[in-house]
Amino acid sequence: MWQPIKFTLQSSWDVSKKLFIIYLFIQTILALTFIIDLLSYKEIIDTISGNKTILGLSLFGVIFVLLIYYLSYKVLEGMSNYIWNLLDSHLAIHLNRKFIDKMATLDLSIFEEPKNVGLANRAFNRFQFQFKYYLKAIVDVYSSFLKLLVSLVIFFYVSPILGGFIVLSNLIHIYINSRQAQGRFLIYRADDEIKRKFEYIVNTLFSKDTLPEIKLYKSFGFFKEKITRIYRQFTGHQLKIEKKHTIYNTLAGFLPTISIFTYSLFIANQVTTGIISAGQFLFLFFN
Repeated sequence: MWQPIKFTLQSSWDVSKKLFIIYLFIQTILALTFIIDLLSYKEIIDTISGNKTILGLSLFGVIFVLLIYYLSYKVLEGMSNYIWNLLDSHLAIHLNRKFIDKMATLDLSIFEEPKNVGLANRAFNRFQFQFKYYLKAIVDVYSSFLKLLVSLVIFFYVSPILGGFIVLSNLIHIYINSRQAQGRFLIYRADDEIKRKFEYIVNTLFSKDTLPEIKLYKSFGFFKEKITRIYRQFTGHQLKIEKKHTIYNTLAGFLPTISIFTYSLFIANQVTTGIISAGQFLFLFFN
């Protein structure tokens, strides 16, 4: 189990250390915002009850701080998605080039066996998406593990049974996140022209009739450059689309946050004027 994890992380590190570190850093911040969510409950309750609070703000001030927090969360989430797309595109090019380089080092006798050619073909097609599944699953496990630690620190000393329940709930969360991990920038989602070019090169490269000749005449470099050119054309186009989608999705994510902010101001005004009780406010606020 650890060998695939090590290979996945090492490959991601080799492709782009900067993108990989930034992505993990943002994921760490997003995971630790769980603490802010919990502290917001305390601030609201203490503010309404007239007790001492951490921020020392009025109820309206706490709501404004939460507005800034939720908007910042949306921005970080959008940045994380776009950085993942950048890393994904770099990985696609790196893995294809590395795979062909590896094939170029094999003996000619290996390619004379049809079974080996078929195995290479299946492996080449499979890692186009499976590697991304592994990396996304590893990051999801890491984020969920951080949330698990926060839950344990807060609740374990209160009740061991409750701490065990938190562990179980986070394990379920890890499982769901890993099952929902999706690969991006798959070449098979490209338009017909790019897919035809890609399939023609791959079929020629892995054909049992042409592969021995490619090895004999040392033509792997030609095919490597062809596949690299196709991937750069495809990922370049996709990144432009993903950039627009990221901006639109982030801006669209502001709308529910602002609507919740307006709703919070409305019920905050009701509780400060005595129309509803503190318990009713909390029920409506966390609904």
